Amino acid sequence: MKIFRQGVLVTVLNPKVAIFFLAFLPQFIEAGAGSVGAQLFLHGILIIAVAGLVEPPLILIGGKLTAYLNKNTNLSRWLDRGLGTLFIWLGFKLATTDWRYKFNLLLVYLCIEAQNNKTFKSSSICKYRANYAIMFLE
Repeated sequence: MKIFRQGVLVTVLNPKVAIFFLAFLPQFIEAGAGSVGAQLFLHGILIIAVAGLVEPPLILIGGKLTAYLNKNTNLSRWLDRGLGTLFIWLGFKLATTDWRYKFNLLLVYLCIEAQNNKTFKSSSICKYRANYAIMFLE
């Protein structure tokens, strides 16, 4: 029960979750489909339901994997070394790449694709990002 309380406390005090949903859910709101609050509530309930179905098996598999890795210290050690090497390589790549340029090009590309496919509801955000990226790259 102590772990559950800690999880609830971390979730309640973590603003990243609320910010993510405030940024993610509004793009799925339809103007003529009813009240905004009801639509947000429905989407929230659907996310909770899907998470309730998907996450418990992942937790059980993670518990079994943890027990297995605790028994096999040699495999654990090699995984630690491999992941450490991967993180060092990623850090090197990050340090030697002009990531701002690539990130802004990616934003422009995603916005153009979303507008072409009509999948992104708020094209003004895309236009702002594209204009910002172009201004930044000049």
